[in-house]
Amino acid sequence: MPEESKTWWRLRISLRQWAQDAVISFLSENGCNGLELLEGRSGHVLLAYARDEETFFGLCPRLKDYGKALEEIHGNNPILGVELEQLQDPGWADAWKAYFRPSMVSQRLAVRPPWSPFHGPEGVKVIQIEPGQAFGTGLHETTRLCLSWLDDLLRDGCRLETALDLGTGTGILALALALLGVKRVVALDLDPLAVEAAQWNIRINGLEGKVQVLEGGLDLVGARLFPLVVANLTGSTLMGISRELARVVCPGGTLLVSGILGEETESVAECFQSVGMKKLASRSMGEWCAMLLCGAA
Repeated sequence: MPEESKTWWRLRISLRQWAQDAVISFLSENGCNGLELLEGRSGHVLLAYARDEETFFGLCPRLKDYGKALEEIHGNNPILGVELEQLQDPGWADAWKAYFRPSMVSQRLAVRPPWSPFHGPEGVKVIQIEPGQAFGTGLHETTRLCLSWLDDLLRDGCRLETALDLGTGTGILALALALLGVKRVVALDLDPLAVEAAQWNIRINGLEGKVQVLEGGLDLVGARLFPLVVANLTGSTLMGISRELARVVCPGGTLLVSGILGEETESVAECFQSVGMKKLASRSMGEWCAMLLCGAA
């Protein structure tokens, strides 16, 4: 990766206590390399960091929309205030790396940073992840749910020709698909910084010939259909693009969606059912849920 800037930007978010986990997850998946939570009697302050102010310029409108989505569910908006400030990096940029260590994320998959070797069982498929400018380690519960489910789905000699990862971020799910036997993976993301991070991770894992990253949305795949589609987004986003997602799943194919809050599960399932997808199963971790759906045969 290119040399990192010594200037950092900090987003100070005042929020209601009940929403801290949801907002932390949202920020982790949308460009924040480090997060710090300050607890107070009247509420919490969440400090989010990024190396590029452009990260926050794009993030703030999405954070506002996310707050509105939570308000529709809970009755009040958890985002009480947002302030942006510039910092000079005092060495924190590297200090956070001590907390990103090799980790088993499923029976056959492990994740490690490039600076830390993995010492574990033989036969484990290891994904190297360099978070890049602001895309996290991919170890949030929503991502772990996907990794565990992909590990289960792609067993017993299952060899898919192709799969699609929508909202790839660091590329961790696309890399997992390739390592688990999918011959060709298409990964999409709207954020150019995410695309850059994913492309780097593909290179350091030696999977340039198996994973293709494109900047943009589902329109880029045209009329192509995929036997397996993965989308780790948010419940509201998934419902908003449910018809488009269903369109790219081949007849009888599988759609794995994650990033869904527990209370959103029924609404998400009904939304996909209305566009011809059948819910097969769901799994949860903490307050988060992932759902497996099947396209009409």
